[in-house]
Amino acid sequence: MKEPKAFPKIKDYDIQRRIKECIEAGRWNIHPHAQERSEERRVSIKDIRDVLLNGTSGKSLWKPNAKPPKCYWYNKSKTVDDAVVKVVFYFLEIDNEPFMIVYTVCRN
Repeated sequence: MKEPKAFPKIKDYDIQRRIKECIEAGRWNIHPHAQERSEERRVSIKDIRDVLLNGTSGKSLWKPNAKPPKCYWYNKSKTVDDAVVKVVFYFLEIDNEPFMIVYTVCRN
């Protein structure tokens, strides 16, 4: 496997398609930070997946000096128990394919 690098810029309208592709192909992972937060905030893996697939997207933050550079996105949606969950994620390119990392999870 090659070293991960920043995924080329993604257009706003392309985010949901990328999310779906990564999830369907199994090219996504939950960062340890997100695992901790999801346990603390009682957000299940199913909730995270549902928010990613069905939530409303927004651009969160661009970090050009990170190694590799990252653009953080978020999806936000209500869960079955009416909690609002926000999932923050970014994309990397691994072996010339997009790979999504869930970075953190928030619950209101």
